[in-house]
Amino acid sequence: MSMLSACTVKCNEVAGSTDTEISWFSSLSVSCHGRIVKVPEGPLIRVEETEVVIPCNVSQYGGPNEQNFDWEFSKNLGQDSKFVHILSTWDPWFMSPEYQDRVNRGEIMLRRKSNSAVEFVIGNIRPTDQGIYRCTTPSTDSVVQGNYNDVVEVKVIADGLTVTGSNFYSSSTWNVSEGDTFQLRCSASTNSTEHTHLQVSWEFKSNHVWQEILSLTHEGKFRTGSDYSDRYISGDVRLDAMANDIYSLSLSQALPTDQGTYRCRVSEWVKGADGSWQKIQEKTADIVNLVVKPTSLEVFITRSNISLMERESLELTCNITTDRSGIFQTEITWYFNESPDGTMAEAQVLLNADHDLVISDSTFISPSHVDRSNYNLLMRDVGTEHSGYYYCQAALWVPQHNGSWHKVAEKISVPVTVEVVTLEPNYYVFLNASKTPLFAEDPTELECRIMEVQNTETNVRFTVSWYYRMPTRSDEVVEYELLATMDADWTLVLGEKSKQRAQNGEIIFSKPKVDTFRLRIQWTSETDRGEYYCVISSWSRQRNNSWIKIKDVASMPVSILWSTQDYTLTVEAVKLKPFFMAGHTFEMTCKVSSQNIKTPRYSVLITAMKSLSDRTRSNGTTRIISLNQDSVVRREDWTDQDRVDGVVLEKIQENEFRYRMYQTQISDAGLYRCEVTAWSPGGGGRWRKAVDGFSNPIQIDFQTSGPVFNVSVHSDSPTIYRGDLVNLLCIITIETTVLDPDDMSFDVSWFATRSFAMDKEPVFLASLDRKGIVIQARRNGSSDLSLERISPMEYRLRVHGCEDHDFGNHFCLVTPWVRSAAGVWQQEKEIKSKAILVTVKMDDPCVGDRKVSIQKGPLYRVRGTHITIWCNVSGYQKSEKPNFEWSTYQLSAPQREMKIISTGDSGFSYAFYSRRVESGEIYIEKIKEDSVLLHITDLKEIDAGVYECYTPNTEDVYLGTYSAKTNISVIPDTLSVTMKSQVLMQNEGDSLDLICQVLVATVQHTHISVAWYVIPEGKDRNAQKILSLSKDNILLPGPSYTERFNAGDIRLVKIGDTEYKFSITKLQHSDQGKLYWEAVEWIQDPDGTWKDIVQKQTNTVSLTIKRLGKLFLNSCFWHFIKTMYSSS
Repeated sequence: MSMLSACTVKCNEVAGSTDTEISWFSSLSVSCHGRIVKVPEGPLIRVEETEVVIPCNVSQYGGPNEQNFDWEFSKNLGQDSKFVHILSTWDPWFMSPEYQDRVNRGEIMLRRKSNSAVEFVIGNIRPTDQGIYRCTTPSTDSVVQGNYNDVVEVKVIADGLTVTGSNFYSSSTWNVSEGDTFQLRCSASTNSTEHTHLQVSWEFKSNHVWQEILSLTHEGKFRTGSDYSDRYISGDVRLDAMANDIYSLSLSQALPTDQGTYRCRVSEWVKGADGSWQKIQEKTADIVNLVVKPTSLEVFITRSNISLMERESLELTCNITTDRSGIFQTEITWYFNESPDGTMAEAQVLLNADHDLVISDSTFISPSHVDRSNYNLLMRDVGTEHSGYYYCQAALWVPQHNGSWHKVAEKISVPVTVEVVTLEPNYYVFLNASKTPLFAEDPTELECRIMEVQNTETNVRFTVSWYYRMPTRSDEVVEYELLATMDADWTLVLGEKSKQRAQNGEIIFSKPKVDTFRLRIQWTSETDRGEYYCVISSWSRQRNNSWIKIKDVASMPVSILWSTQDYTLTVEAVKLKPFFMAGHTFEMTCKVSSQNIKTPRYSVLITAMKSLSDRTRSNGTTRIISLNQDSVVRREDWTDQDRVDGVVLEKIQENEFRYRMYQTQISDAGLYRCEVTAWSPGGGGRWRKAVDGFSNPIQIDFQTSGPVFNVSVHSDSPTIYRGDLVNLLCIITIETTVLDPDDMSFDVSWFATRSFAMDKEPVFLASLDRKGIVIQARRNGSSDLSLERISPMEYRLRVHGCEDHDFGNHFCLVTPWVRSAAGVWQQEKEIKSKAILVTVKMDDPCVGDRKVSIQKGPLYRVRGTHITIWCNVSGYQKSEKPNFEWSTYQLSAPQREMKIISTGDSGFSYAFYSRRVESGEIYIEKIKEDSVLLHITDLKEIDAGVYECYTPNTEDVYLGTYSAKTNISVIPDTLSVTMKSQVLMQNEGDSLDLICQVLVATVQHTHISVAWYVIPEGKDRNAQKILSLSKDNILLPGPSYTERFNAGDIRLVKIGDTEYKFSITKLQHSDQGKLYWEAVEWIQDPDGTWKDIVQKQTNTVSLTIKRLGKLFLNSCFWHFIKTMYSSS
């Protein structure tokens, strides 16, 4: 007998065995290929009057997906044990009478978790419930194999856990001052008969939510709540186990956020048979309601609107009042701001004096401590830079048990205005042109002098700025341009107009005397004509050796003009030999004359305009050869390799030039010109362009009786399908003359215009020259080209594997070469064929209509998020509804198909995915009859891979495509958004700044969008968007905040790589509530759309707004009462 047969027999015997025998065979059944019923390993120790949950599941079974379960109970597992029926999922009469009442009350029940799993629940276990519990699954298998029941022992122990806390406190409410230390106590003990451990947790409730502070776990480890980690590390939060089962919680530096209710939570744990710890019961004790009283602090400066002269001393007194007594220290900080609208972040710290040391940015600033309420600031030798707004900020610090200090209150005063007045020097400025040009290129010199200076001291310095404006009509307005300006340290800053020329030495700025500044233009040009003026600035040296501008005085403008005449240039071309034939030398001269140009030099360019379009230049003109003003010759676009030295340009007189072209050919026919540029010497040995001129055209026209060539294009099938081959023939014919094929040769080029109307630029495809060399253009698609000569007068172009972009009008260009009787090859005129239209059809008639499309990948999605993939089908018979089947090929096994889910087969899923499909974690949403979405609600790393969408065929034949694939890449969640949790109290009209940090480390390129929300006060109020910054950096206000955003009262700015600042000015009472921040990470899919892949929110900030109107009415009311009392 084989091992498999033996196993089958043993499993069959189990089906007819007694209860005891079934239990004995349970160990054997694990090795059989059959059903497995499983309950937890016992004994299960549970406390009296608590809830007990025993799970039971079955696997490797046959028959229907949904299995049934029977539960029974016995006092012991001996040979004579008897099991009593309790509950069944399929037989309502299965229950024994003694359990009827408890089941009807819901104290005992069954909870189905899946088709193959249930939970047996006893809501209030009793000592009499202690014993053996058996879970049985009725057989649905075709062959009885495996085990069909499993048992577990439950032990019930008495409740020995005691938790108290109220005995330590005389009142349920405690009052502490901000910054103080307080200690809470809780008593917890157990007298359980089993070996159990206790876990003690301290919890805090504010805003109706309990949160963990610090716990001593059942394994003897400390665990902190998320909001208390930093305070635990710094030693401000401690949990101590004391004598007599006392557990104390100590908090140092009480904060306003510590106000709320505190309780002690104690749980009892026991170690199970599998070695894991299980919580068997839990109790709590409310300890105390804590009230944290904030420290009151008022700060103001005793003086206001101060005006004093430069070099005098400034003295300010900061007065503070507080309700705090005992030991504390005061920290005083003095600030300065130049603008009343400046923020504290922009303000300069003048002096900071705390309980340890004094920090100042100047030796001229010193503090003094009058008494505990008054602090003086003394600034000696003030300057105009000290004019502005002064603030005093006070902070109160209290000592802690570890010797450190804690800040309990802080406030800043209203600013005081200080104005420092200085004496301005008196002077005026005179601008004189010491040198004026008579002609272009002459020098120009301007002197700017300071005249009649009064009220100056040794610490005053003068600098200059130069300005220019071009000549204008009386009714025209033209702005002045800055040529150069001088800083207080005499650093010259050049304007755009003069920067390059000054660096080249063409413009010189200098100071020849103490009271004189000079501007010199070495070689004055036409662009320098216009008006000039200078500005003299006076600067005063400050105490820190910096300079401040105190006055600007401008001169009257001076005009720099001279009489000019327009440049003229005349060029005449002459053909020296009026009649000649191909092969002879062409020769022409160009004579140049000019007027009003000082010592001119000429540069010459020879151009030709051919009778047919020359592709060398877009306008049909070819640049042949040039000679510059320094007589340097350069060949331009002359590319005839057989006549490399066939063109010559030379200067035969100062104003005459000669052009020669040797061994002319018929292709040289056209119009030839001289393009001449006149140059005059400029500054620094450089040449300056004066004027251009063009000669009359000289025509080369050959009178020949030679052969006449024609060219045409032909194709048997210019309309083809994608992937086909197209043949195009370029056919050359000859008229009037019969030539030997050995005396003819051709250069053939193919071009295509990608349009019907020939309205686009031709695209070069390939060429075959007379020497047999083939040149092909670079191609982007998968199609290919070949070009060959198939007869002396025929050339064939083939396009293999045609694609859509091979469509267009195709033509060939032919350049004939003819050998003369003397054996010399002559190039004939280029001829162009008419175009033939090649069209590429989209579909092959052998390809079916059906097409399956899927969302283009790769799709990058974040682990743990909800993703979707779309798939649709077209071209199917509408009478049949299409079904969709989804499969995947995982990265670990890319060749193995794993079936996920189907719209037409409920048993389609592999076991690997069936549980996720049954639980709804993976499902298909039908958008339309021919379109679906695959949903994965909790993406896992193992989900990465290739996904295939398949639509089974519904026709008699297979035509088209039936599946499509895409790929998913699972990336980690790197987005984090943090903000300091706090409770804020502000007055109406105040300003509020909140800073949030967003960190992301995604490898792929992503964008971030951020938004601020507020949850208004009141029940069931929905969050309202205040302001957002989109992924495209566009600010979008919420509907209720549009008007305030447009007024600039609400702002959101990015202040660093990871930080964003949200600001509200002029707070309103409607802003009150809980504020939080939301960040969304976006990625761009291959189809160009942006997808939000992860979203995070911060904790909330509680904002309370005090109404100023109520305070005003109360003040008026008390003033009224006081007046009435005095009058009585």
